Amino acid sequence: MTSEENREKKSVPAGTKRLMVLAIDDDPVTLETINECLGHACIVLLAPDAQEGIELALHHKPDVVLLDIMMPVMDGISALMLLKSDENTDKIPVIMVSALRKKSKIVEAFNEGAADYVVKPFTADSLIRKICKVLGPAADGLKV
Repeated sequence: MTSEENREKKSVPAGTKRLMVLAIDDDPVTLETINECLGHACIVLLAPDAQEGIELALHHKPDVVLLDIMMPVMDGISALMLLKSDENTDKIPVIMVSALRKKSKIVEAFNEGAADYVVKPFTADSLIRKICKVLGPAADGLKV
């Protein structure tokens, strides 16, 4: 048994489905922080850019996507629009995770289909609360 398998057995009660979370962010520190916050209880997929994130979403169909707004090449709002326009990913809730606090960007994200918005820097507790709020009963058992 690998340490990952062992960690899975200890973290998740028998018969409980592990949530799959896809984090899309060009900042490696943010990706690592998300992995540290959620890796004990979730399968965490990490993508360093929007294109790779969209491909992972199409292939793995995660339970929730955590998406940065400010990224090179394709920004998070454009990625959100692509995810919401594809019938294979349009039902996946997307939580925007950004340092942007501009009301206009937050409103734009919600108008394009974001389920919620987390401002960086965030705590593990605040991130988990947002995921639980968005997923409802599907997130039962997700704790810090």
